Amino acid sequence: DYIAGLKEKYPSFKVIGTTARRETPVYNVPLTGPLMLMIGNETMGLSAEFKEKCDILCTIPMSEKSYASSFNVSCAASVLMYEVKRQRKLI
Repeated sequence: DYIAGLKEKYPSFKVIGTTARRETPVYNVPLTGPLMLMIGNETMGLSAEFKEKCDILCTIPMSEKSYASSFNVSCAASVLMYEVKRQRKLI
């Protein structure tokens, strides 16, 4: 209900979720409008219920040679918020 209320109040509001499953790279997702970031933990990621609420799922690209499959949640949040700030500075 909370998210539906935000979408009603702000028609361009988007819910952006994260996944390690090679979705749209975060730098290709428009992050300049009103939004909510949903970031799952490094072991399980977002639950199916939260993924259903997302308008788009994005990925933080990692090296193909990396042994890690994902970032921990604090690192992922930092990267995503940096990208939001970067894109908003460009407009």
